[in-house]
Amino acid sequence: MFNINIENIMETIEIKKGIPVVSGSKKTRGSKYPFEKMEVGDSFDVSWSKNKVASISQAMRTFRKNNPTWKFKISSFIDEDIVRCWRLE
Repeated sequence: MFNINIENIMETIEIKKGIPVVSGSKKTRGSKYPFEKMEVGDSFDVSWSKNKVASISQAMRTFRKNNPTWKFKISSFIDEDIVRCWRLE
């Protein structure tokens, strides 16, 4: 475990006054995967890793929040070193 001295951290953080709040809405960059461009039956693949499977799964869940009728399937092909994602509906 780390031994963290909160007092030292608090001493290094400077509170600033009078800086205007940035206006505008939160900007989203969209998904790094092409879910919105896919038609039923389309697929894409990327190189395999555990992190990549988790990344695609999370991006897919986020995308489906705004597109609940879209269905996808993800499969890992470790022998081919790829992860493939299909649009089913």
